Amino acid sequence: MIPDSRRDGRTMDKLILLSLFIVCHAAPVSERSTTTAPYAENVSARPGENVTLPCQVPANNTLLGAKWTRTDLGEEYVVLFLHGHMETENQHSSFKNRTEMQSSQFNRGNLSVVLNNVRTTDSGTYTAYQMQNIEGETKDISVCIVHLMTTPG
Repeated sequence: MIPDSRRDGRTMDKLILLSLFIVCHAAPVSERSTTTAPYAENVSARPGENVTLPCQVPANNTLLGAKWTRTDLGEEYVVLFLHGHMETENQHSSFKNRTEMQSSQFNRGNLSVVLNNVRTTDSGTYTAYQMQNIEGETKDISVCIVHLMTTPG
């Protein structure tokens, strides 16, 4: 049997951790810091549809670009918009000519991407990064996570 003082201490530790979790995840997306875990959202679509993978962050005039990845793609990416144009060199072949970003909305904090003609193989976890110049280096800062589930048509 665990002495009351140790059991009470464990209970208090659990309550403190639960309280921290609730406080950290209760803030609206617009108030979240880029140093905290990114906001995650679930999105579903049917094959053939166009779907928006949403990502709204605080407005930022120092944004160099945005990149979306999927966990299983390795070094390749879903879409990369950098220095005013789309980069396609390391874009995964299954996303070529199927992604759209509104670069004019970047300074307003809209890093959403539209995925056209959804395929069943598009299901997965996507991460959006905002690219900023920090102390002379381009840094990728993870800002949004979207879980895309494709459902039968």
